[in-house]
Amino acid sequence: MGAIIAALVLKVLIPVGLNGAALTSLGETTGSLTTNYPLQAYLFEAIFTFFLASVVMQAAVFKRAGNVAGVGIGVTLAACILFGGPLTGGSLNPARTLGPALIAGNLSYVPGYLLAMFAGGALAGLVQNFIFESHQPTVELTARPPRPPSGSRPKSGR
Repeated sequence: MGAIIAALVLKVLIPVGLNGAALTSLGETTGSLTTNYPLQAYLFEAIFTFFLASVVMQAAVFKRAGNVAGVGIGVTLAACILFGGPLTGGSLNPARTLGPALIAGNLSYVPGYLLAMFAGGALAGLVQNFIFESHQPTVELTARPPRPPSGSRPKSGR
């Protein structure tokens, strides 16, 4: 919802571009591969999403990065966007893809991007779960010992 609102605000606040012509982009996540080589663009989006989801799971979910988890996630996201931006728009986020495309009225590439992102995230989940299993002990939930009735004191060992 935030990406849709942001694209709508951009369209309302800046109806014309800097050169006086109509605003041509509302932040759609398209790159050089999106139009002419869509399958390659989808594959790149899946790979970038796989990397990001894998780092998030290892660093934050399995807590393998300690206090620098945010740095690892941020560096991975920045690297994927810097490398993928010119090729695919570097979205890595379904909301980031859908919002601007919906407001711009260009949904032609969205289904492929969404499928690629979900596939990359799902593959990351499978790889993390079955190949890089969490070696942290599982926490077993046990019932609490009963509380003594209110107003009574615990028995002393005398």
